Amino acid sequence: MRIFILLVFIITSLVSVSQKIIVIEGDSVNSYPVSEYVYIYKDISRDMSIERMILLDSEKYFTLENSSNINFGFTKDIYWVKFSVINRTERVKNLVFSIDYPLLRSIHFYAIKGASLEKEIITGEQEVFSSRDIKDRTYLFDLDLEPNVQYSYFVRVNSEGTTLRLPMSINTYKSYIKTDNYKIIINGVLIGLLLFSVLFNLFLLVVTKDIINFYYTVFVFLLAFFLINITGLTYQNLWPNMPWWQQHSTTIFAAMSNVFLLLFTKEFFNFKKNYKIVNKISKIVIAFIVISIFLNVFNGTVGLSMLLINILSLVVIFLIFTVSIIGLFNKNKLAIYFLFSFTALVIGTTLYVLRNLGVINSNIIAEGGLKIGFLVEIIFLMFAVIHRYRYLEKRDNKKLERLVSERTRKLVAQKEEIETQRDRILSQHEEVLMQKNLILEKNDEIRDSFNYAKLIQNSVLTPRKELDIILDNYFIVNLPKETLGGDFYWTYEQNGRVYIVVADCTGHGVPGAMMSMLGISALNEIVRKADDIKPSEILNELSVNIQKALHQNGEIGESKDGMDMSICMVDKVTNTMLFAGANNPIYIVRDTEFIIDSSDKIFKLFEFDNNTMLELKADKMSIGYNYNKSNRFNDKKVNLKEGDMIYMFSDGFSDQFGGEKGNKYKLGRFRKLLANNSTLQNSTEQYDVIMTELYNWKKDNEQIDDIIILGLRI
Repeated sequence: MRIFILLVFIITSLVSVSQKIIVIEGDSVNSYPVSEYVYIYKDISRDMSIERMILLDSEKYFTLENSSNINFGFTKDIYWVKFSVINRTERVKNLVFSIDYPLLRSIHFYAIKGASLEKEIITGEQEVFSSRDIKDRTYLFDLDLEPNVQYSYFVRVNSEGTTLRLPMSINTYKSYIKTDNYKIIINGVLIGLLLFSVLFNLFLLVVTKDIINFYYTVFVFLLAFFLINITGLTYQNLWPNMPWWQQHSTTIFAAMSNVFLLLFTKEFFNFKKNYKIVNKISKIVIAFIVISIFLNVFNGTVGLSMLLINILSLVVIFLIFTVSIIGLFNKNKLAIYFLFSFTALVIGTTLYVLRNLGVINSNIIAEGGLKIGFLVEIIFLMFAVIHRYRYLEKRDNKKLERLVSERTRKLVAQKEEIETQRDRILSQHEEVLMQKNLILEKNDEIRDSFNYAKLIQNSVLTPRKELDIILDNYFIVNLPKETLGGDFYWTYEQNGRVYIVVADCTGHGVPGAMMSMLGISALNEIVRKADDIKPSEILNELSVNIQKALHQNGEIGESKDGMDMSICMVDKVTNTMLFAGANNPIYIVRDTEFIIDSSDKIFKLFEFDNNTMLELKADKMSIGYNYNKSNRFNDKKVNLKEGDMIYMFSDGFSDQFGGEKGNKYKLGRFRKLLANNSTLQNSTEQYDVIMTELYNWKKDNEQIDDIIILGLRI
């Protein structure tokens, strides 16, 4: 390796004699040009390493680039850039090398000092933001230049078929920050105006409920994100760890902004009625834009997608520009706003697209023209929306005046009919009474239907006779808020193991009842088909079944229903219990003398005068909606003692408002109630105490939720 580095040093020294070198002299210069000192190599093989690049003869393989703006247009080729710097001052110079094009996909930066590789940085849109040498919106690299030492720098760049531009410079860091702050301020003003336009049109949307304001608001919002995206600020501040999205978002924002701009214009000029041919063309253009978005997600067609979007952007603008001219000839006063707006945008977008295609090299002209064009467009389109709103308001006022006049005339005529209608009203009074009786009858039918539904719901719960056999000494408080409820209990015995479930479904009333029926049905299917299944496995499988049953795929507008649940599996042979919970814990109350170890993290202890309460913690996630298969429910094993009192419950009791100040009952008071209640050996007495406490607390307050409590004596 030493021989190779020495050979590299000798060859580099010989070659550098004929190369143009950036010379750093004095301290007064803050910025140094780079482009005219840059040598370019096109890597046709796409597999050149830094070691091989160093060995290449510069004059034979590298081409001196004399252009101040290097722009290769849309290309999949890999290019190597080389430049050399020597510090002729007497002290170390700290400079930064910048490539002011945040959309570069891949950058490999190599710093060669003498005969050694001093630095290697791999970054770009394909890497996370933290891979950058200096954490800035664009690409910055530290150049620490020792006196009278020549440094060579190699930069491997690739745009994966998108635009490849290399606006490079070397500056002091202070000089770079000062220049960049001016750019950020200008961009901030532009983005601020766009966001003001978004808020203003959101206000109009709320007031008018006109779809035009919706299309325009979304268009400006997407446009703002597009402009922020091409500055690199979004990758720096919003999604620094999402390189895939950063690579594709610019094209998506540009494409979707064109779609909503076209939809806005279609609605504004009523293409369907006034411009039928243009309406068909616009549908075709939108279809091609959608196709380009799909192409964008495939890495092999990103360049084609971006090229297609650039072309379609011009097509959209020229299409709207043409419609504006036609509208002007058709004496549409609002068309003048579109004409001025898109005249500026045609110029700005054309300059930007030509820059992307490599026809224009000036980045200042291209991006400045684009931003000015967008700004003029937004201002005039906002005026168009306001003008249209005023026009519609005047039109509606005239309609209202005509309507008032017409209604006044009708009122005069109706006055004459009132006397004749009075007799008719009296005759209809009897019919109204009949309808009232019919409504009362329907109400009775509905009430009967709810009562029958409650009977059906209760019938799927474990029957009392079966509970008496399985649980022996127990009680259940089950108080739905309405006739039907969303809280339920379920038990099943299998091979000496007793499964006990208490669940709290989303909502109450009919929705809660439907969820409870779904939950009970799923529990029957899951547990009865398995010979030996743990509570955690039941919860995991139940969550999957609920998501499938309710088609919960994480999409907007779908059901967000689910349930919180606690499951106990009591092994009568080993006198142990497995517990798993979805947000719902359980309490075990036992004599304090049997509490041996309180260090177990699955427990939380609460000490009372006569006993101690153990809280078994549940997993902090629900069943169904938002359930993630990567997060699994866990079992907690407990050795039971004779006389232990197990309580399973929902949050209905502790959340109930009441008392003198109308406060919630809260968990602390609820735990104390259960701890004191556990001293009663008779389950019926425990039930009576809880019901008495509930009614004394609630009094005249409305019950706010379903309430369920299950107590079991071991």
